[in-house]
Amino acid sequence: KKAKAGILVTNHLWWCSFAKMVDYIALQIPVIALVPEISEAKTQLSKANLGVFLTNDTDQDLKILNNFFQNTEIKPNSEFCARYLASNQVNSFIKIISKL
Repeated sequence: KKAKAGILVTNHLWWCSFAKMVDYIALQIPVIALVPEISEAKTQLSKANLGVFLTNDTDQDLKILNNFFQNTEIKPNSEFCARYLASNQVNSFIKIISKL
């Protein structure tokens, strides 16, 4: 919870990356991410207002990281992030299963 940021770099073990992303969103921790432009990770991190997106361009990425570490003013979308808490997810599953 006290981390300055989490790191999300997608690879062939995408399921591990997704699990970490869920944790970061629930904890409302900014995420330095190298993810595809069109991806669920980018969509969810953007909705949570937690994404610090790298581009794979070294010069551009240095500027992005420098700006982030010098001017961290990320304000998470707390209401959206709360949807990722285990307690909220359990209640959602209970509602779905109860309807079966």
